[in-house]
Amino acid sequence: MDVPFKRFRKKGDEFYSVMTVKDIRGHSGSSDVSALTVYRTEIGIYRAKDDKLLGTAVGYARRGGDPFWQFHPSSYRCPENQNVTNSVLVEKKR
Repeated sequence: MDVPFKRFRKKGDEFYSVMTVKDIRGHSGSSDVSALTVYRTEIGIYRAKDDKLLGTAVGYARRGGDPFWQFHPSSYRCPENQNVTNSVLVEKKR
């Protein structure tokens, strides 16, 4: 199930999501991908009819900061594969 971000939700959508990013070190929006960046991402799933928070997921990421490297810098994310929608919502079988 796809859950739109709040700013893209349409009339009739049952749920929406809100994502916040907090930089811990560096700047996550920087175009300098080799610079060390560590940040925290939080995604909340809300029920649209009453704006009730149903659940959240938190992840951390690190990018860049490697010694000189001529290729793309390394990056890591924890947890690696997180689907917050599937963790919070269970689709009804029809």
